[in-house]
Amino acid sequence: MMSSTEMGSMKLVAALAIVGALVLASALRYQPPHPHPVDAPAAEFSAGRAREVLRELVGAGEPHPTGSAANARVRRAIVAHLDRLGYRAELQEAFACGAVRLCADVTNVLARLDGTDGGKAVLLSVHYDSVPAGPGASDDGVGVAAALEVARALKADPPPKNPIILLFNEGEEEDLLGAEAFTSGHPWAKDVGAVVNLEARGTTGASLMFETSDDGGWIIDLFARSVARPASNSIYYTVYKLLPNDTDLTVYKRRGLAGLNFAFIGGEARYHTPRDDFAHSDPGSLQHHGDNALAMVRALAREDLGAHRGAEMVFFDVLALAIVRWPLRWMPLLAVAAALLLVIAAGRTLWRGELRASAIGWGVVGFMAGVLGTGAAGALISAALKASGAVAYRWVAYPAFARAAFLATPVLATGVAATWFGLRASASGLWWGAWAMWGIAALSTAFAAPGVSYPFVVACLVAGLCAIFRAPRLALLLPLAVAALLWTPIVWLLYDALGIPILTGSAVLLTLVLATAGPAWIDAEPPLRRAVLIAASAVIVAGTIAAALAPPFSPDNPRKVNLWYRLNADSQQGAWLASADTGPLPPQLAAAAPFARTPVAALEWMPKLRAYPAPAPRMAFSPPELSVEDQRTTATGRMVRGRLVSPRGAPIAGFAVPRDRVLSVRMNGVFSPDVASKNLVAAPMTDATAWRSYVCTTTGASGVEIEVEVNGTGPVDVHLWDASPGLPQPGNALFAARPAWAVPFDEGDRTVIVAKTRL
Repeated sequence: MMSSTEMGSMKLVAALAIVGALVLASALRYQPPHPHPVDAPAAEFSAGRAREVLRELVGAGEPHPTGSAANARVRRAIVAHLDRLGYRAELQEAFACGAVRLCADVTNVLARLDGTDGGKAVLLSVHYDSVPAGPGASDDGVGVAAALEVARALKADPPPKNPIILLFNEGEEEDLLGAEAFTSGHPWAKDVGAVVNLEARGTTGASLMFETSDDGGWIIDLFARSVARPASNSIYYTVYKLLPNDTDLTVYKRRGLAGLNFAFIGGEARYHTPRDDFAHSDPGSLQHHGDNALAMVRALAREDLGAHRGAEMVFFDVLALAIVRWPLRWMPLLAVAAALLLVIAAGRTLWRGELRASAIGWGVVGFMAGVLGTGAAGALISAALKASGAVAYRWVAYPAFARAAFLATPVLATGVAATWFGLRASASGLWWGAWAMWGIAALSTAFAAPGVSYPFVVACLVAGLCAIFRAPRLALLLPLAVAALLWTPIVWLLYDALGIPILTGSAVLLTLVLATAGPAWIDAEPPLRRAVLIAASAVIVAGTIAAALAPPFSPDNPRKVNLWYRLNADSQQGAWLASADTGPLPPQLAAAAPFARTPVAALEWMPKLRAYPAPAPRMAFSPPELSVEDQRTTATGRMVRGRLVSPRGAPIAGFAVPRDRVLSVRMNGVFSPDVASKNLVAAPMTDATAWRSYVCTTTGASGVEIEVEVNGTGPVDVHLWDASPGLPQPGNALFAARPAWAVPFDEGDRTVIVAKTRL
């Protein structure tokens, strides 16, 4: 017969094994699936077939931003593929403006598969433009290739009940312009009943369903019943609503449409850079994207899309095997039920004299000590890595070392806390203290943020039932296993989402789980406890040292650095600018010109756009011009109509007006949508404290017509600027000095000419 310490040792090993196994299972299950070959059955989605399409779309790997000749090539390729598949492609040409006041001429490509019942249509939406800095193989070339392969597979099906619309839109990278143009100006927009949107914020990883509709309980239920490998939960959506990001689905939801948004998020360092190329696009991510899209388009095509409305859901996948869901409004009730179970069971245990109230108090202290210990250890690891220069950017080239160090801290912190405070709390007190804190977390989140509450509430329900039915053999490991099953996928994927700074948070979440195993620590044999604590300490130290010594960047995981040449046409002063978004400059680049050590505003009217300046020679570039063609007095001030032109033919031109003077602006007769932008990265750039900025990214030699309404009759100072890709010839020295592990990103390297005028 085993002794109590032997039994405790087995429980400790089992608890650690359960959590470790579920972390490993999360790492494996949230990898993309194996791609299907080119000879897969016609009704299946094949990444092998779609990759051949993607190869053609990417071509030589040149960027293809909105309005460029390269993007016209991509558009022609899309139209040709649709024609070969038997679809009649339609082009929608429009001038559109977005919520952050970026405007452009866009051309959308549409195709339609008619339905047998003529009901509301399903919209499959992707964008085919890239950022100026990269070829966009994953963002959103993978989406385009997936949509074309979905279109092929749909032709192998019987005619759908509902119409299916394929939208390949232009201008998403600017300001969701293709989606704006479609929803505001195309006759098919009124037919749409639901949307499937495909995006990417990286080059690899599982295709996560990260956004849906607030009243889309029905579509979550359909998703759960239709997708073979679902990777999603309501925590993603709850958190995404707080993040400064948006996609085309933002526009569709603004028009009242239900929808689902899919994206993969691994390899963020390659996102919006030249490394977002064909070689780095993951075939498995393409397969998962396509499987999800095809399944949802087929399912939505069978639904009565005009009849569905439903309350918001709490939902989560179980290791990408199935989706569990129920109405969001149930969460407060379930949390109260879980808390009552724990309170009743605790009260009964106290009344029988099997537990002291002070023991629960010490158990709470032990729980909090473990959580705070993990937080403190994470802060120390973060400080050490920052001091070593190992985390100049959120995503590093070799993250395994740092992840191991951070994820070992919960083992050390909970083990030390349980050992120190277990003598006062006892095994029972540690268990009750931990679940008392879980109960508080369940109640708090269920009422404040019910979408994120399910891991706490479900685990507390299991713990409460075990306590009510006095099942001591189950009470330790079963609730812990449930808690780990629900939290470890979040713990694992947080790095891909937010990088090194979130690893302390990941460790704290894992501590919440491991802290419930406190009784096993004090019941275990001392040699085992010491061995586990020493092993955890060794992993923390070794992982931190290895992470500090490993290079943070590599050619495959590059540093993002843009180079600009800026000429002030009024002062005739030139400057080299190197972006400061990702920390100090690489030494090689810093030595190539006398860059200042302190960043400044790259453009006077955009104080949040920071760069390191260095003097540069004056070069002969014609500045942008704003010619006034008409003006008239209004009831509140003046209306000025004119044309903004770049004499040197730069594709991008903009102007900035004092925020307190501007009342309205139209470009080519189009207003920007009068809505707050969710894009809190771009919005502060164009909507600074003192200035409001307006940009056309397809200005060209013909310019763009603008109408500005200002208050008051006094003169108005206006900043003008234009931008073209690349640097003038003297900038070649800077290109040569930028190391192979540093690349341009987003808008890329630019020549910018600025000037002032007065209206």
